[in-house]
Amino acid sequence: ELNMSLKLEGIGALLTTEDDYAKIVSLVPGGPAEKSGRIDPEDKITRIKQEDSTEYVDVIGWRVDEVVDLIRGKSGSSLDIEFIPSDSEDNSSRKIVNLIREEIKLEDRAAKSSIHSINILDQEYKIGIIDLPTFYIDFNAYQNRTNDYKSSSSDVKKILEDFNENSVDAVILDLRNNGGGALIEANKIIGLFVASGPTVQVKHSAGYIQPYGDSKATQVWDKPLLVLVNRYSASASEIVAAAIQDYQRGIIVGQRTFGKGTVQSLEDIS
Repeated sequence: ELNMSLKLEGIGALLTTEDDYAKIVSLVPGGPAEKSGRIDPEDKITRIKQEDSTEYVDVIGWRVDEVVDLIRGKSGSSLDIEFIPSDSEDNSSRKIVNLIREEIKLEDRAAKSSIHSINILDQEYKIGIIDLPTFYIDFNAYQNRTNDYKSSSSDVKKILEDFNENSVDAVILDLRNNGGGALIEANKIIGLFVASGPTVQVKHSAGYIQPYGDSKATQVWDKPLLVLVNRYSASASEIVAAAIQDYQRGIIVGQRTFGKGTVQSLEDIS
């Protein structure tokens, strides 16, 4: 939920898990990790030490969310992280980086677009590219029924309307490295490309199956569509790509995706 509203306090790095290690996938531009100049994608985290501790905590074999819990914390506080550098041949070398946490504004994780002209058989075509790093929504503003709350679906809708005005011929929706986010946003984004219908169904513990989708969807884009995915496209990204594929609405290009076939909900308990 922190990530979905595009602000959190930490070092500004996106992590995944691979072979018992939490591993850096990408760095948020301008965040502490990038500014250090010493951390690279594919670096693996081995140990973490907080500023008020003398001991390092060994995090090899930990779940990625448990590692993230150690890395997140109050702005201004510091921590030392020990890494295996990405270019280490046999996992034997180590480097320690000291970082001071900041509030990370993830505006650069918001949807971005560009238009490119290409020539095919002496005919010029305009290709619109939408780069969507995460399915974000300002939950607080949404729950308070604020009208113009920040969300990925409203940003993508504006981009598509702009593409229509500029006579764009085809769209590439880039979901590479998009680890997911809000299900409501995934459904609304599918609804911009496919008129309506179920997008995903959830089987509850009681046994009944609930289909999800945007019943009030108004299709904004009806021209050709290509969805770009890679092995870090997970969760909501996979729901969007699968719906576009199942409705034969567009072509999916890239690698086999992450394979996270679950939907979670946050429940308040007394």
